This record gives sequence, C-alpha cells and structure tokens, in this order.
Amino acid sequence: MTAIQMVRVTQLREHELQEKLSPWMCEARWRSWFDNVARDGILYPIYALPDGRVFNGKHRFRAARELGLAEIAVIYEDLTDEQVTARIIADKLEHDTLTIGQRVCIEINRAEAEGLFEEAELRMKAGIPTDPTNPGSEGRKETREIIAARLGISVKPVQQAITIKRKRPDLYQRLFNGYDENGKEVKIGTVYAQMKRDEAIANGESTQKPREDLRKLAEEAAEIAQKRADTAPPVDDSESSLTPANIIRHKVKHEMPTFVRHLAFDYELLDQSDDETVSAYMGQVKLLVECGLRLLERYEMREAERAIYAASLQMFEHSKSEESIRKVEMMEEEYDDEK
Repeated sequence: MTAIQMVRVTQLREHELQEKLSPWMCEARWRSWFDNVARDGILYPIYALPDGRVFNGKHRFRAARELGLAEIAVIYEDLTDEQVTARIIADKLEHDTLTIGQRVCIEINRAEAEGLFEEAELRMKAGIPTDPTNPGSEGRKETREIIAARLGISVKPVQQAITIKRKRPDLYQRLFNGYDENGKEVKIGTVYAQMKRDEAIANGESTQKPREDLRKLAEEAAEIAQKRADTAPPVDDSESSLTPANIIRHKVKHEMPTFVRHLAFDYELLDQSDDETVSAYMGQVKLLVECGLRLLERYEMREAERAIYAASLQMFEHSKSEESIRKVEMMEEEYDDEK
C-alpha cells in the first residue's frame, strides 16, 4: 500500500487530528510557498489513510484544491489513530519553522489526546502522589513535566500554555497558529501577560499603577544615588587618577548615578519589549545582583548587615537550582488555579 497513486482530490479530506496537532503556515509564508507551488507544481505526494483522510501534506492538499487540480499523488498507509498521532507530531516537530509556542501546544494537545490530563486528575482525586524524581517513568509525573521533558524545556512555559488553554481558548489558538497577521512570532510569555492584563482589567484593577509605582521607586533610587555621589569623597587631585581609590571615587561620583538613572528608564522600556529581549536583560540583572551581593558580603562595614547579605547571597544561589525553580513554578500554578 506504499505505492504512489494518482487520486482525485474530491476523494480526499483532511484528517481530524490535523486540526489539533498540525498548525497551518502563517498567511505570509503560505502565499510565498503557494506561489512556488503554482509555478513548479506539487513535487511530493501526500499521505492518507485508506478512507481518504490526509494525515501528512495538508498544505499540498490545500494547494491542490486552490489550484483546481483534478488529481494529486497519494501514498496510502493503513494506520491506527495512535500511529497517526505519532506520525503527525513527528512530521511537524522536525520543521524548524515551528515556534516554541507551537511545539508546546502540539505536545499539550497530544497529551490531551492520550488522556494524560484525565489520568492526572483521577490520580489527584484518589490521592496518589506524583513522582517527579523518577525519570524512568511517565506514569506518576505531572502532565506538564512529561510535556516539558518531551520538548527538553523548562516547566514554566508549559504551565503557562496549559493555563492559557484552560482560561482563554482564543489566545491559545493564537499561540497554536504561531504567527500573527504580520508574520511575527506569537510567544507564550507575551500571550500569558496579555491574559493577565485582560483579567486585571476585567476585575477593575489598574494595569498602569504598578508601572507608575516601579517608575517612581526607580526615580527615587536615582535621586538617592546622586545625593550619595554629591557627598562622597572627591577624587584626590594630589594623586594619580589611576590609583585604585581614585578610580572607585570616580565611579561613585559619576558612573553609578548615571547607571541608576538608566535603570529608572529601563522599567518603561521593558514594558514595551518582547520576551526574548526582556529575558536577556533579566539574565544580566541577575548577574549584577549576584555580584552586588558578593561585594556587600565582603565590604559592608557593619557586621550585622554583612551577615544579612551573606544569607541573601546563599538564598540567591539556591534560587538558581532546578529544584527551587520547580517549587516556584508549582506555587505559580496553584495561584493560577485559585484565581
């Protein structure tokens, strides 16, 4: 049944599993691809079940219909629903054009089709604990952990996408589609933030006040930094400007106030930036915080404060461990469920 056959287009239809497991190209990419097909023809066969349901090649199938072709090359394969699911996912995930959001959505929909969410709910009702430390078995892991492991990513974006699917199917569909009308990638964090903003507005909460409060704090910090610079020891002109003490004095008087002032502006800029940019910025901030805590632990004059900074540094280092990240993500999930 693996021989290529010419089949009438009217005898074929899209497999229903495609809708949940196989995102369409964005419109801009589709038009470009379709123009190439219109010029060069459909170069590869599509794959279908004996009953005519197409499970691989839905874009080629759509192109054939739009071009008004009478026939198309088909390879028939007799597969079970489970095998079709595995083939669709394998075929889609090998494409590097899929966004992270699309990959997560595909695996969430796959887990749903496999009944993993239902099994997890039954385990929870029966009081059977999960076992996230057991890498050899999916049976007692949380569904989100199974999905994250399959994709090789952290649990957080998976949990965010699951929450979006549960609360806002319309936004989840945007995530599954992968790209907006302008061909720009739709990211999980961006969609999740939009959902949270919409919830805040629906609850009568102001989304502007937290930004204003943060900006005010940053501006106050900039003022304090300038006042401390004004009262700091001046550069000693009787010594070389390159002595260690004079270099530090220059930094305190000039560089640090400027740096803190820039931070005050960054709050607003971050609100208008994409997830990837914000994540890169946060990575640098974490490094800055860690270095700052190490300096405070070593050079703070008051012993009591030094002890506090040492404890803070220890907590900060612990927060970077996978175990701690997972605990925080679980707390976020519980908070989302409560809301």
